[in-house]
Amino acid sequence: MTEKTSPNSRKAILVLIEEIFIVLAVLCLTTRAVSVARMDNSENILIRTPDFERSDLFRAMVEDRLNEIVESSHLKSNFERSGEFYGRKIVDLADYVENNRISGQQTRSVGYKLSDLIHWSRKGLKYRYVTDRNPATADAGMPDSFEEGNLSDGENSAIDLEEEYSPIHGRSLFDYSNDTYNDEDLLKLLEQALIKIREDYQEYQELGVELESSNTNVRFFVSDYANSGICSNIDSSGFLEDDTIKTFGQYLILDSRNLEYESNMRVDDAYLFGLLTKYRDSFDGNYYLEFAIDTTYPVVDSISTARTEYLRYRPVVQAASFGAMFFFIAAFFCLVALTISAGRRDIPGNQEDNEDNGIVLLGFDHVKTELAIIFFAGLGIAGMLFFASAAYEVRMVRIKALVVAGSGAALINLFLLTGYLSFVRRIKAGTLYKDSVTNYLLNKMDYISSALSGSVSKAYIFIRELIFFLCLVALNLVLFYLGYENMENSFYIILAAVDVVFFILILSSAIQRSSILSAVKEFSRGNISGEVNTSGLKGENAELGKAINSMKEGMAEALESSIKNEKLKADLITNVSHDIKTPLTSIINYVGLLKARNIEDEKAREYIEVLDQKSLRLKNLTEDLVEASKITSGNITLEPAELDMKMMVSQMEGEVSERFEKAGLTLVTSLPGEEAYIIADGRRLFRVLDNLYGNVSKYAMLGTRVYADLSADETRVSFSLKNISAQPLNINASELTERFIRGDVSRSTEGSGLGLSIAENLTKLMGGKFILDLDGDLFKVTLEFERIK
Repeated sequence: MTEKTSPNSRKAILVLIEEIFIVLAVLCLTTRAVSVARMDNSENILIRTPDFERSDLFRAMVEDRLNEIVESSHLKSNFERSGEFYGRKIVDLADYVENNRISGQQTRSVGYKLSDLIHWSRKGLKYRYVTDRNPATADAGMPDSFEEGNLSDGENSAIDLEEEYSPIHGRSLFDYSNDTYNDEDLLKLLEQALIKIREDYQEYQELGVELESSNTNVRFFVSDYANSGICSNIDSSGFLEDDTIKTFGQYLILDSRNLEYESNMRVDDAYLFGLLTKYRDSFDGNYYLEFAIDTTYPVVDSISTARTEYLRYRPVVQAASFGAMFFFIAAFFCLVALTISAGRRDIPGNQEDNEDNGIVLLGFDHVKTELAIIFFAGLGIAGMLFFASAAYEVRMVRIKALVVAGSGAALINLFLLTGYLSFVRRIKAGTLYKDSVTNYLLNKMDYISSALSGSVSKAYIFIRELIFFLCLVALNLVLFYLGYENMENSFYIILAAVDVVFFILILSSAIQRSSILSAVKEFSRGNISGEVNTSGLKGENAELGKAINSMKEGMAEALESSIKNEKLKADLITNVSHDIKTPLTSIINYVGLLKARNIEDEKAREYIEVLDQKSLRLKNLTEDLVEASKITSGNITLEPAELDMKMMVSQMEGEVSERFEKAGLTLVTSLPGEEAYIIADGRRLFRVLDNLYGNVSKYAMLGTRVYADLSADETRVSFSLKNISAQPLNINASELTERFIRGDVSRSTEGSGLGLSIAENLTKLMGGKFILDLDGDLFKVTLEFERIK
């Protein structure tokens, strides 16, 4: 027989199905959003009729084309005469810049030919400020209303303008300088006019091509009553009489003079009247406009392309909308089922649903309720904003948008579902409030009762502080009440004085605690010479200060004893080392004498060789031990001098070349091109470098390269030595500089384990920095000294 599905398996299946439904719903919404974006963000995409011509998208595009037609009509009135471009038309700069009008007359300021300004705008305006410019007067031939005057020098400065073209009257732009327009004003007018005419002329050309009947499905006729201008892309003598505009399909007629409008588009009278008044401002007077869209769409333009996209994506949008609705409803039912089963489990052997089994809480369900809410809500909202933004960025690429939205929906839904089920389990188990921060804080207030029922000292402190607080509050209330009832300011003055006194007491106590805290901080930094000044302390602060001083005295005695013991150890090592050196020297000398004898016994010669090696090793160990002891105890004298670090490294390279060659190592040295002087003890610095190079020769991997790099900048000289260790360095870098610690854990190589410790201590004594880095088997040591020049 097949076993029944376990409750956990059913829940997992429900979660999976709910997750799938949510992802599918989000994918449907993303498909809808991408399709709407392809259709130029049409808002009312789900209208009942499938006709493009009755959609909001079509109406928006009609309004865009109307705007272009009105703009084109205005530009044509500026740039043309009798339907042709007229470059000799006069442009008054002020009238053009301020009123966007080219009337063909010079009326207010400087006048230029239209073609001259267009050419000048392509070349750009060039000018500079100069001094001591002679004033010039305006020529004759100015308008009658123009008032002649001298150029303004602007505080002994003037403008030297490279004039590509001259005004229609006068030799220069600045001939027109007067009380209304000075040099700066005229130059600004010219600059603005050139920028504007460049943009307008470019738009005039583009709209002229775009609105040609061969390039658009738009048909129009515009008549400007004030300027008697006509703009149309339909060449038909009987255009107005035959109602030709109505034969193209969707049409619109506006007559601002008679306040008449007519249209067969899906628009209301208010919309048409709004257009009528909107475009009236674009003409000097009234206008007459006929507009139509040829719904046979003989030309491929933006409207026909939008129609194709509309008919293509509208069914997709509708299907995606209904699909999203269906999947969200399905996911909701799955969520209901998960809500019912959350936290429940069956009793073994019982095949029925059990309501009295108790609720099983997971580990996360015990996290404080408010913290869990902040966690899930915060990350959930942040995740939704992130994935929504990412999907929006790739909204025009369907596959990428679907991938981003689908993956985001899967992750966020799973995350939020986890949080939701956790809260459901808390509610069922009755722990929603029990495991809350609010309940936690209220429970922590039990320390008040424990203080009252616990030790006498805690109860005394609590009662004392509580009485002090209550007395202060009561005194404030009484004084405030008396002042209010008796209308006496003296009570308020007493109230203020009492509060000031209490403030001074609190401030004094805070200052006392601050002085104690400062002393404790100094104590924590290792400065135990000072003590807390208890002369100004009162009450418990004084007792605390005295206790800290007593503790510091005990610590000082312990530290002094420890230093004394360390010095005794160092002296003992030094003395014992000296005692060892005397017999050791004798042993080495006698071994030398034995080696000089002609001993025929082969075994005896081998024993002598072993004695020679071990005695020399013991000698080196003794010398290292003595030097390490001297450095530690401070019993060492330095002789600082100016040294060239570059020369020192070069000498070391010669010293260790033979040693490195025997060890199978290749030394690669990099030196700067200039000297690098530092202040150091030459003999001690040589010992440091010798220890470092010797350490490399002992512990570096056979057949590898060793890199020695010396660099110098304005303030610092840095030397680094890098090699690959033959043994794994499974310790911290700081441990290698401790005494008797060696990189060779097996201790199979020769060495005392004092080399790096001595090098580090000597470097620090000479004012340098000793930096050790380990990265896997890479060993790097760096010396840094201050550079002198």
